[in-house]
Amino acid sequence: MRINRVLFSCLLVALLAIAPSLSQGQSLLPGLGSLIGNGDGYGCYGECATGIAAPKVSVGYVCSKRVSGGASGTALGGLVSSATHELPYSGLWLEAELPVRLESDLSLSLSGTWLVPGGATSQETYISGATTPTRDWSVNHEWWSLTATGAYDATCALQVLGGFRYDKADLRFSSPDPDPAGAPSGLGAVTDEANTGLILYMPFVGLKGSVPSFDRGKLNLSVIGFPKIFGDVEYRETLGNLGARFHTKGNLKSGYFLEFSTDYSLGFMGADFGVFAKYTLAHGLASVNTQLDGIVIPSQTWEYSVDRSLWVIGGTFSLEIGSLL
Repeated sequence: MRINRVLFSCLLVALLAIAPSLSQGQSLLPGLGSLIGNGDGYGCYGECATGIAAPKVSVGYVCSKRVSGGASGTALGGLVSSATHELPYSGLWLEAELPVRLESDLSLSLSGTWLVPGGATSQETYISGATTPTRDWSVNHEWWSLTATGAYDATCALQVLGGFRYDKADLRFSSPDPDPAGAPSGLGAVTDEANTGLILYMPFVGLKGSVPSFDRGKLNLSVIGFPKIFGDVEYRETLGNLGARFHTKGNLKSGYFLEFSTDYSLGFMGADFGVFAKYTLAHGLASVNTQLDGIVIPSQTWEYSVDRSLWVIGGTFSLEIGSLL
């Protein structure tokens, strides 16, 4: 956790370090200034370019480094004291963005993302006494988000960002390995099912820098994040051989969120074509009420943690509305 906060701080410091040159409209690539035109939004110097918003569509592929969630605490009924799922998020990723210029130096952007539902394999690890049995599940995932971002143009090349993101993920687990080795008798059956619902409320602040480049192109670098994350989590897992259902539910009480992105685009006849890469890191902690539904066992308060670390890489397309008129 400390390492991730250090990373968060370093990225902010790095972008702040380039802010002086950006604020003067200078290219970070020496000698390219003469190759860039002025007043068209690509390396403008002086007053920022204005115009009709250009809706943007992005298509990419999600490749996750790690997505995991789990809870741990006092053993319920002498069975398990921890259960953690770890799985890859991957698949086709879509984003639509509508930027709106409110004032010459103030804009608002509304965007939505959607990971096309797909399947994967999740490994669940239990802690039961001195053993750590595991079993694999088939999992179907759905994930989407809505983001509102406000931007203040400190200069043409530097924006101060602030906003809010609503992020929702649903995971449905089925067809697990039955009776994992080392587990208490009756812990699992092949007919078991599990469900995870996770909603994240993510305020953020950040900076965005635009760097002139060759051929009327533009390179954008941005970082957003916040040292606090909010949300709701609920997890249910049937234990068919016991006639019970493991159930945990609570609210995130701490965590952090960080996102670093870069994109490069070229303008052509009112349209922009580009490529992008985005890295997202999120961590949340919650105290959750945990119980076994169907068995008379006192509930316990467990600690739940969720971690998400993933890349999205793809292409973008935007079109000035005025070019259609």
